[in-house]
Amino acid sequence: MGNRGPAGIGGVLRNELREVFWAFAGPLGEEDAIEYEVQAVHHGLRLVSREGIDNVIVEGDSLNVIRWLRGPQKPPWRFDNLFDKMFDLVKPLSAAFNHARRSAGWSC
Repeated sequence: MGNRGPAGIGGVLRNELREVFWAFAGPLGEEDAIEYEVQAVHHGLRLVSREGIDNVIVEGDSLNVIRWLRGPQKPPWRFDNLFDKMFDLVKPLSAAFNHARRSAGWSC
């Protein structure tokens, strides 16, 4: 499933003014692209939980991952464990899940 190769994850946490207050990045080894997307969201949700943030908007560029988080579409079985952990992290939060599409004017 997806392209395999060495890569990593990364993300940013922003406040309501869209100011970055936390960023993370790191290697994961050699998996496929969708694995990296799921791992990045999981890591971000763990940070949110640890910091005591209770209102969160998760934006990701993987439409599949966002759909799986929104439900009712279920993720592939190999992600069941990670999604169970993410849903446990999200339960006490006010959370929204948005697909962030890249446009011609968007840059990192």
